[in-house]
Amino acid sequence: MTESEKKTRKLFEKYRNDASTREEFDELLDEVRRGESDAPLHRLLKEEWDAGAKRPSRAVAYRWMSAAAVMLLLIMSSIFLWKSGGVATVAPNPQEENMLLSGITTIKLPDGSLVTLRDGSWLNMDRSFEGNSREVSLQGEAFFEVVPNPHKPFIIHTGTVRTTVLGTAFSIKANPADPEITVTVSRGKVKVENEKTLLATLEADKQLVYNTRSSRVTEKTVDAGVESDWRSHHLIFRNSSFEQIVQEIAAIYGVTILFEDDTLRERQITASLDDRDPIETILDILCTAQRADYERQGEVYVIKSGEE
Repeated sequence: MTESEKKTRKLFEKYRNDASTREEFDELLDEVRRGESDAPLHRLLKEEWDAGAKRPSRAVAYRWMSAAAVMLLLIMSSIFLWKSGGVATVAPNPQEENMLLSGITTIKLPDGSLVTLRDGSWLNMDRSFEGNSREVSLQGEAFFEVVPNPHKPFIIHTGTVRTTVLGTAFSIKANPADPEITVTVSRGKVKVENEKTLLATLEADKQLVYNTRSSRVTEKTVDAGVESDWRSHHLIFRNSSFEQIVQEIAAIYGVTILFEDDTLRERQITASLDDRDPIETILDILCTAQRADYERQGEVYVIKSGEE
């Protein structure tokens, strides 16, 4: 475990046990806002659930909390959402400006739209959807089924990229460790923009891949149903690099995976996996296909060449 992860764990446990000072609580909020401790926080939340711990009632006054503080409290309670299955309805609460949801579950938003979050993904949303638009921010991957409203567009923010719809079904993948943002349309039409220009207008079975580092835009025809097959726990990869697959697996399982041998990174893999399997099973399959091996070093998995 790294020093940073140890620090995050300590702050998290003090908050959970009602032992945080104001300074420690603010420090934990800063960890959440920066997003640099996403994987450790996801592990801690999963440990909390697995231990069967119940979130204690809190008598402290929250009058000094910012919207980000409310988001952190909702992260704590969201473990019940992503373990419940089915459809979770998000009811508006005028006392809370925003909420943050995580995990693999289907969420019904205040306007009736449905969002299926992939495990390891976060959705930040305006609970009331008041005003002239319905706006959310996504980190990770999600499938959206948006209720049509020509007078109030639905906008998804993924870093500098903005996807706007009126009513449609589509998926977005935007993992922080991956410079590529992928938008795939199942039905209807969406508009994808960055801060400067329109990148594309997509219709059914069209996909846009935008590289945020090179600004390269790739548009192609795909089977949108297959692209969103992860909703049934299927992980489908077609001629993907070992590194791309590892980044996605790391985000889903909330772990750190490193390569000891850089020559393995660009090896191409076609595979069908199940995200309900233990990560060790996933790594066994991938490494066997590439004559590689892996070992666990504390909280990190290291992939290395299996050749002597």
